[in-house]
Amino acid sequence: MPAGTKYGASSWTATAVQPDSSALISPEPRTLRRGGALWRCDILGIVAVTVTANDNAMDSKANPALRIRESRASDVGAILRIYAEEVRTGTASFELVAPSREEMSVRRESLLAAGFPYLVAELGDLFAGYAYAGPYRTRPAYRFTVENSVYVAKRARKRGVGLQLLNTLISECEAGGFRQMVAIIGDSRHTASIQLHSRAGFRLVGTIQNVGMKFGGWLDSVLMQRALGEGANTIPTEPLHDG
Repeated sequence: MPAGTKYGASSWTATAVQPDSSALISPEPRTLRRGGALWRCDILGIVAVTVTANDNAMDSKANPALRIRESRASDVGAILRIYAEEVRTGTASFELVAPSREEMSVRRESLLAAGFPYLVAELGDLFAGYAYAGPYRTRPAYRFTVENSVYVAKRARKRGVGLQLLNTLISECEAGGFRQMVAIIGDSRHTASIQLHSRAGFRLVGTIQNVGMKFGGWLDSVLMQRALGEGANTIPTEPLHDG
């Protein structure tokens, strides 16, 4: 996908329902069910999607609408708070020192300028998490493949936030013309992340053992992958640029 190409829609709203096999977007605006949510679409892509977590994932007394939207510059502080805590206390990120707010802002702006989606989730007034896609590798032959990142605030976990962020990110990347998505999960003990990606259609493709060192211990990298859109079944119509 050429740099600067923009993706999909800009905001989402709706109510969670059970998914079925509907997947077509007709010339007329249409409602379809996918990924555990109700999607309102037209021929240009997603018009809106709003999700409420299911009863098993969230107590009914604290079940505000889960809203997925495009990130804004004003979100960077909340994004950094989630990420910095993971850097300091977790192994999802192999960074050892959290970036500054300025660095986090530059990273976000660079992804958006290159045409990648960068989304955030809100549970009522709670900033619940964020997700983005970026290049899997920088060399041009990889240009139809993206790598995803999904981070959920600790207070918002087990409420369906991660899955809806990931499903929406997948749809946006499909709308952008990408064909494969790769997840690189920090450490094989991150069973919640592995299960999340499995629920979103990813399959395990390998584990690179003992490649990271953090908190005095060796860490694996788990690689998972799923096709986007037509995947490898067809060649993209966009002219190929081999460098």
